Amino acid sequence: MRAQTGLAFGRSAVRVLALAVLAATALVACRAERDAPAPAGEAPIPCKTDADCRSPACGPCKSGEVLKRGGPSCTVNPCPGVPVVCSPQKVCVVR
Repeated sequence: MRAQTGLAFGRSAVRVLALAVLAATALVACRAERDAPAPAGEAPIPCKTDADCRSPACGPCKSGEVLKRGGPSCTVNPCPGVPVVCSPQKVCVVR
């Protein structure tokens, strides 16, 4: 005969509870990852006026391209003095 442990839950109830906690933790982690801000290299540079935007050290060069933080690392500027402006979406873009 087995001795009574005095626990209100059986083994199967404990397993179900453990799985529920694991599932809830995974859901919270996925939501946090989805809602996290873009990495610095991918985030557009915000602006209020054209004066907030500086010509990039190197690229992007095409008109309409969005300037991003931590842009490419380079030794030569493929498009020196490219004009940049603050777009209606309030991010810096190549004019």
